[in-house]
Amino acid sequence: MDASDRKDDEARASQSDERRRLSTAAINVALLLLIADCSVRTARLALDDPLDLAFLAVADADLTAVGWCLWRAECSPAGGGGRRRWRLAAWALSAALCCAVAFRVSLAAMPGVPAIVVWGIALCTALVVLYLLVVRKDREGYHVLDGDGDGDAGDGEGVVASR
Repeated sequence: MDASDRKDDEARASQSDERRRLSTAAINVALLLLIADCSVRTARLALDDPLDLAFLAVADADLTAVGWCLWRAECSPAGGGGRRRWRLAAWALSAALCCAVAFRVSLAAMPGVPAIVVWGIALCTALVVLYLLVVRKDREGYHVLDGDGDGDAGDGEGVVASR
């Protein structure tokens, strides 16, 4: 491989990284707008009930904090304990949100079995998120697909890349 081929490969990689960053930013903005739209619509429906408005505000703040903690975890260096601490904080916030939602739903549901089912689902969700964010090791990595999105990176295998 000569110098011009290496320059072409580096230029293509740089363009690909830039496209990936732009597409990720566009998806994040779209999700933020969707959440804001849903929150505004829900707030209009709950204007008469201050408890519902308070729950909506707490849930939105919690979701924002979870997203921020996950972003900080991804920006933290892989070797330090900062990544694990940010993931633990994200888990604690998501578990709190699961409990808050379970509480609100169990108040609206019939007492007894439906309330137990709601709390059981909240507990299972919190445990699965704990495993995915905190317990599972970073060495497992992420599965990165090649450009055409079919899952094979030319040799029939998916590429595993650690962050």
